[in-house]
Amino acid sequence: MTKHTYPNDPLGQALYDYYFKREKEGRIKTISELGGKDFMPASMFFRTYEEMPELEKIALKKCYGSVLDIGAGAGCHALWLQRNGHPVTAIDTSPGAVDVMKEQGVSDARQISFYEFTDKPYDTVFMMMNGIGFAGDLQGLERFFNHVRTLIHEESVILLDSTDISYLFSERNQTVEIDLSSAYYGVFDFVMEYKNIRSQQFYWLYIDFASLEVFADDFGFEAIKLHEDDRYQYLAKLKRKK
Repeated sequence: MTKHTYPNDPLGQALYDYYFKREKEGRIKTISELGGKDFMPASMFFRTYEEMPELEKIALKKCYGSVLDIGAGAGCHALWLQRNGHPVTAIDTSPGAVDVMKEQGVSDARQISFYEFTDKPYDTVFMMMNGIGFAGDLQGLERFFNHVRTLIHEESVILLDSTDISYLFSERNQTVEIDLSSAYYGVFDFVMEYKNIRSQQFYWLYIDFASLEVFADDFGFEAIKLHEDDRYQYLAKLKRKK
């Protein structure tokens, strides 16, 4: 193993400690205006197919051909896809996560930002665990669509999940009227911590499906909702309009 400490990478350090040092109780703290302080167990990044939620199982089975896994984490999805015959490129900005992916056997794991990544067109672009969130805000979503078009061909599909968090702003989960021309309600700032390692502040996007449809259409894509659970999380497939 080339690294043992990741001073600017709380997620990567947590994944490393879980996988190599067997620190099974490691938890990653997230601090945000969305829910105050919350904790993610490192183990969730190493779940088996059987442990995954139904939404992720559906997404994996909808992949075809070559797959670009964006924000791949410890590689649990990439490994399943490899085992099921898909050529997979797994990318993440976390150096620790990429080191863990390589050790776990992900054949093509790269530490790189999505916006710096260039390669041949992929058949499937795959983004789970609110993978589109890295866009940060609605302007970032436009940037995402502009770049992802350089990584796909006419028959490619994009699989992503997100959550409509409008229910947080309503009493008893009643429908809320939201002015999308104002600051979008699904943008939140986060800081991530693990042990004594703290990330810089970053913004994360939760995009409701209706807004995703509008943006997709503007950039020449059709958005199809494949699944929605009882926690307002949905799975969407995007494909180029004919």
